[in-house]
Amino acid sequence: MLFKLAIPPGLFKNGTQYQSCGRFYDANLVRFFEGQIRPMKGWETGLTGTLSGNPRAAHAWKNNSGAAFAAFGTHTKLYAHDGSTLDDITISGFASGNADTSTWTLDNFGELLIACNDSTQVIYEWQPGGGIDATVVTNSPDAYAVFVTGERFIVAIGSDADPRRIAWNDQVNRTVWTATTTNQAGDLNLQTAGVGMCGGKVRGGGLIWTDLDLHLMRYQGQPDIYSIERVGNDCGIISRHAFQIVDSIAYWMGQSGFWRYVGYVEPLACEISDDVFAHLNTTYKSKVWCQHYPQFGEVHFHYPRVETLGQEDGEELLLESGGEILSEGGATECSHVAIYNYRENHWNHTALARNAGFPEGAFSWPLMVNSSGAMLKHETGWSYDGATRRAVSGPIEIGDGERRLQIDEFIPDEATQGDCEVRFFTRETPNSTEYAIGPFNAADRVGVITTARQARIEIRAESATQDFRIGDYRVSAKPRGRY
Repeated sequence: MLFKLAIPPGLFKNGTQYQSCGRFYDANLVRFFEGQIRPMKGWETGLTGTLSGNPRAAHAWKNNSGAAFAAFGTHTKLYAHDGSTLDDITISGFASGNADTSTWTLDNFGELLIACNDSTQVIYEWQPGGGIDATVVTNSPDAYAVFVTGERFIVAIGSDADPRRIAWNDQVNRTVWTATTTNQAGDLNLQTAGVGMCGGKVRGGGLIWTDLDLHLMRYQGQPDIYSIERVGNDCGIISRHAFQIVDSIAYWMGQSGFWRYVGYVEPLACEISDDVFAHLNTTYKSKVWCQHYPQFGEVHFHYPRVETLGQEDGEELLLESGGEILSEGGATECSHVAIYNYRENHWNHTALARNAGFPEGAFSWPLMVNSSGAMLKHETGWSYDGATRRAVSGPIEIGDGERRLQIDEFIPDEATQGDCEVRFFTRETPNSTEYAIGPFNAADRVGVITTARQARIEIRAESATQDFRIGDYRVSAKPRGRY
């Protein structure tokens, strides 16, 4: 009997491995896209130089002449990069923050970089190509975070040490922050029991997150300028960088689940949330951050993962540049990624140790920074620092598993046969001993003689240089005896 495995795209990791019957259960450095399994491409040096301190934020934009710039904040420095040269633009006398908790929020006001460090609570600006370090924005209030609206207001969250106060400058005029009848500067207090965390621009204003809820900031013009209303309860954000706004839809990671704003707030159903939040290293949750891959319709939530070696089948020690960064006890920096594909509505997961980054746009490729301060171009080439690209299914069985399954052979379906190899794992019950069979090169149909009540399959890239495409594998199998 020949049948397609026909496993739907995306992972299911809620509950037990047995509950993922007929689904993919685990993956690493592959993506499910347009009905295929394909590799995430690798990484290489994207921008020259090395950042000093723990990287915590990144932003890219273009100046008025169309030249691309990038900015990076660490717990000790503020940097700018013009694509050729890394420039330390830290303001004189800057006091380093805590290596684990200090972070930056970065945005651009026209061609000017606007930066705020939540440790110093100061708003800075920097002129691209000006040849000087960052300076304090004249007359600006203290703040914990900033963003710039589409109407060209700088929004200060946590103004003047009040974690609920939201202040903004006079429109276009970044040095005027005191409201009068002749300007549009102003401030309002969030009506919330939470504290302001972060914000981002949407059409007609901005979204402002606290650790407990979400608020919408609407531009109204004179005399009130902005109004702020709470649009979501019990949906607070887990960190200052744990969101991504795509057009006017926002996605973010909360304290115990994922959320979405589509004109209203709703929980974002997640088929891997049980696994993610069970392994989240909450001691370092302030480091969670979000990346966007518009070409694939993906939002990536980077988080530090607590992991015990050998806990999961196929789980490998994560290495980067020859150094062990994920070991028994877990990661203190972001080590793994929960991936939501908003075009195709499924979830994925991979091991990847990155601290900050920005999507393609100002630069023609996405860039991410590792904990060593290297600025790496992603989705290019086939270098993975030795990591394995794989997809692992949950159990496959006949009916409710009342009969044993004899597998005789499998027939691969790849764009180029032989790009991948296949392993089978068989067992009699969900908690019995599991037996590995293979690997088999998937260059052609392969004879596999094994009998068990349930089997799962692992597909691995045969080598690091192959751009594989996997369609529908088929298996020749027949039912055998019952319980």
